[in-house]
Amino acid sequence: MSFARFKTRALLNSEVTNTPFTLALGGASVAITQAGVDMELLDASGVLPAYDLSVENVDARVRLGASAPQNGSLTVGRIRHTGAEPAFAPLSLKVRLKERGETINFSGALKAASEKATLGLEGSHDLGIGAGIASFQLGPVVFAPGVVQPQDFAPPLYHLLPETIGQISSSARVAWGPDGIQSQTGEAKLSTDKLRTVEITMEQAEANFEFANLFPPQTAGPQRIRIGCLDVGVPLTHGILLLDMKSPKQIDVDIERFEFFGGLISSQKLSIDPTAQEFEAVLKVTDINLASILAFAEFDELRATGTLEGVIPISYRNGELTLHDGLL
Repeated sequence: MSFARFKTRALLNSEVTNTPFTLALGGASVAITQAGVDMELLDASGVLPAYDLSVENVDARVRLGASAPQNGSLTVGRIRHTGAEPAFAPLSLKVRLKERGETINFSGALKAASEKATLGLEGSHDLGIGAGIASFQLGPVVFAPGVVQPQDFAPPLYHLLPETIGQISSSARVAWGPDGIQSQTGEAKLSTDKLRTVEITMEQAEANFEFANLFPPQTAGPQRIRIGCLDVGVPLTHGILLLDMKSPKQIDVDIERFEFFGGLISSQKLSIDPTAQEFEAVLKVTDINLASILAFAEFDELRATGTLEGVIPISYRNGELTLHDGLL
């Protein structure tokens, strides 16, 4: 026995969901057989105004078996950020569900609409205790000019990262229970041959990040970054940084070393608020070769020997890096 499809439109009350959203169903069907009940929601779409999100071309299928295991699938043809400047490029989602006793196992993939990257997912949820776990795996995604760039996935990066050559891979794990999320951790591995922003160019960089929390992001203590060359108008080479993200508004950076004109540059820990677009720091310089500096500056009429050491305060504001009140 089956029931004809129908069309409807529903608005879920915010008092029920805590997050208001509109859900429109293109059609639905129910079929009852000896094997169980097959239910379908077809061509649905929805809008979550609080998050500037919309979903389109949503199909859901569930089989409630009288004797056979329950199973189902969810397909979302398009997930969009509808803000004035979208935070991410359109995505698609496919998830499969299958029951084993009181456990629901699921697996699937979240893909960029461009098919240039896939985030795989799998996990399970125990209906008896109301707890579950999910794991996610991305990449590696290889970046190359004219092929794949970070802005293909996050359009706001278009002005920040004009050119990226390298690759990234990441994984994450989320666990939950009856009281909500219990843990959310992850790792990311980054290696770049070249990364160019408007102000700087970085080459031969490597980093392995461990995250103690994902939303909001927080690293599991200081993370080591190795940089072959950092060009900020003058070349800094063989660098080692320690980065510790406390929150999206506090990133602690410790410059262990950079080679600079035959000497070294380092700094004590400085705290940066990326949302403030400004920071101040004091750099310590040791054994800087004065002759190398003059040669780089192409002061052919000047000659000098010896080394420099001391401190150089720097300030970054409105996209400009300023050195001031140094003592060498």
